[in-house]
Amino acid sequence: MTRLYLRLPVSKKEFMEKFGTTPEKVFPKQLQKLKEKGLIEIDDKEVRITKLGEVWKGNIAWEFCTNQAK
Repeated sequence: MTRLYLRLPVSKKEFMEKFGTTPEKVFPKQLQKLKEKGLIEIDDKEVRITKLGEVWKGNIAWEFCTNQAK
C-alpha cells in the first residue's frame, strides 16, 4: 500500500499473488475512509490515488501503518 505514497497504483492481482487476499479484506476501514474523502479510487483492478490525494499522500500512507490499522 506504500506504493500510493509514490503515486503508483496498487494492483489487486499483484496484492493477491503476494498476500493471498485483497486490499479490501486487509484494510477495509482505511480504504473506505480514504475513498469517502475522495483521496483514492478503487476499481476491479487497482487502488490508486486521486489528484486530491496527491496533496495528502503522506497522510494516506500513514493510514496503512501497523500501529494505525484497527
